[in-house]
Amino acid sequence: MLEPVQEQDHDIDETESKESKVSQILSNANIKKVILVMLLIMFFVPMFDSNTYADDNQDVDMFVKNLELLL
Repeated sequence: MLEPVQEQDHDIDETESKESKVSQILSNANIKKVILVMLLIMFFVPMFDSNTYADDNQDVDMFVKNLELLL
């Protein structure tokens, strides 16, 4: 008769599951760099958009000119 297979305990050593201090420091440094780059991109990309420097008074000026033509 077949015997049931006994499950083996695969305990992971604490040293294998824990992150080393060096890897924690490098990970935190990389996360900070990525966040900084993303914030810089969010700040500087609109500066290169042509709509940022568009004159909003063009619409008002056009309206006034058309209104003067009607009157």
